[in-house]
Amino acid sequence: PHTVAIAADESIRIAVEQPVGVPGERVTLGIRPEDILTGAEAVAMGRSFPVTIDLVEELGGGRLAYARLGSEEISLAMSAETTESAGATLPLAFPADRLHFFSAES
Repeated sequence: PHTVAIAADESIRIAVEQPVGVPGERVTLGIRPEDILTGAEAVAMGRSFPVTIDLVEELGGGRLAYARLGSEEISLAMSAETTESAGATLPLAFPADRLHFFSAES
């Protein structure tokens, strides 16, 4: 399987279906907040990462949480019924078919 490091120290790696760019080349990874899996769904994927929520923004019909994964800040969408708040730790995962890659040079 192919992997992409998403932290500067390369300690966090995500499995991808196809090779991305040239080995060693820097790319920017994109994923929509609503496509990030959390909780039991993330664990079921077999490769989840624990994050601690820094802030939760209430949006009426849903919630947007901000957290750090390694040195990267991420945002993830949560349903209005979720009870996680700032300081909570939860697993998350990135479905390979929802990842988008861009040249880090442009």
